[in-house]
Amino acid sequence: MPRHRNQNTKSGSRPGRVPRAPTRYNRKKPVSRVARQLFLGHSSAEHQCAKHYAETVLDPFDTEAGACVPVLPCLDSSKRKTFARGTGMTQANGFGGIMASTTCVSDSPAVWYTTGTGSGLSMSGTDNQAAYSNSELRNFDFSEGDVQVRVVGCALRVRCIGRPIDMNGRIFALEEPQHQNVNNFTIEKVSAYDKVKAKNFGNDWTVAAWQPVLPGEQSYQANGFASPNPTHYQPLCVLIQAQSELPLPFEWEWAIHYEAVGSGARGKSASHIAPIAGPKAIAALQRAPTGAFDDVSNKRHSTSSIADNMIAQGSSFNWSRLADTGVRVAQTAIGAITSRAAAQYMTGGLAALAL
Repeated sequence: MPRHRNQNTKSGSRPGRVPRAPTRYNRKKPVSRVARQLFLGHSSAEHQCAKHYAETVLDPFDTEAGACVPVLPCLDSSKRKTFARGTGMTQANGFGGIMASTTCVSDSPAVWYTTGTGSGLSMSGTDNQAAYSNSELRNFDFSEGDVQVRVVGCALRVRCIGRPIDMNGRIFALEEPQHQNVNNFTIEKVSAYDKVKAKNFGNDWTVAAWQPVLPGEQSYQANGFASPNPTHYQPLCVLIQAQSELPLPFEWEWAIHYEAVGSGARGKSASHIAPIAGPKAIAALQRAPTGAFDDVSNKRHSTSSIADNMIAQGSSFNWSRLADTGVRVAQTAIGAITSRAAAQYMTGGLAALAL
């Protein structure tokens, strides 16, 4: 009799044989480039430590507390996030703005901002108002050497809150490259820095972000500004030059994440280091343009995705191609790899907030 083709098989397949369905054992799963880097270079816990740090530097305003600097010394520390918020005004001559410190205490000003009543062209040369943070530490805690601190991330951001029809002028954000004081800086002086790019003064956030640039800024310091040179503690400013005499209102936010050690630091939790992933994140952050911090604050890019790519690529991370680096959050193998380690890491860091 002629041999008949099995009706359950595909055309061209072996007669009488049904193709094997994929199983959980033979199904191939795609692995992202970031996940491959994770397997080759460092552990998932190390990745999460470096990632939380990178996210904190990029966006200290919305990143959860509990981050630590992923380099030595690795000490049990109090991991805190403190902030200050308010509104200010430009002046009749169009000048306005705000400057910020790296204070980790509640009795030293976090920021100084214009109120619209002065006529100067720098923060120290015009009327300004000081504002303070909600930190639990005070300068007295440092007087007996009971506390030392270091900054994890700190930034200042400003946006106009006037009527859209009234918005005008330019805005300039600066992190002084050597962390010198910016209190005497004018618009002209700020504009001379390479990284400073003038933007239209509108309802988008403009950000000045702090990063470690001096020896000792990743070490613990025995002063409330966490500075190796405590006479220089005003490294950030955002200045405005409006084009009309009509005072323009602006909203500002300042946030800092810090670690504190010593007998006067309460609610310590375990810290972590990332000997491979941490330096890669730090190297990538050092090359970040100021516009990257603006984009993160205005939710144009995913902080999580940027941090993953910085850790994978280190100093070779191409900030000019930020839009092509997978800024949309994707469910990749790295999510499954790091989920348990992330939960354990964040539990340890955030536990300090409840104490």
